[in-house]
Amino acid sequence: MLALERLHAIRIAATPASLDAMTPPRKALVLRTATDEALLIGSAPIAPVTVDDEHAIIFDDTSWFGMWVDLQTAMRFLKRACEFDLPTERPALVQGMIAHLAIKLWLENDRVLFVVPSAVAEDFKERFERLMKAPNS
Repeated sequence: MLALERLHAIRIAATPASLDAMTPPRKALVLRTATDEALLIGSAPIAPVTVDDEHAIIFDDTSWFGMWVDLQTAMRFLKRACEFDLPTERPALVQGMIAHLAIKLWLENDRVLFVVPSAVAEDFKERFERLMKAPNS
């Protein structure tokens, strides 16, 4: 059974320079999803954050589910479900279609965080479990 859980997240849209200079809350993982956007993820609610941009948009984003998977299991799944090449340098963020769903991956040396929109969380869970049960190809 997958440990897919709702993520505590804050989305920030701001100038690239203000995001570069931001000091993220302690224990928050910063996923730079675009040059002018970041998604901060924590295992618990994240402390408020500010950036030096008077026009920044900062809000709690409850629309994400995620799960950490050990690297070997994640790579076995991704070999079957990911149509693009993964970066070899870590840590790294990649975004794209995986198992025919738009997913973000945070790749570390020994584990991978799958970040999935809440609207497709159940679909992702079903596809992950099905592909992991399939015989090796």
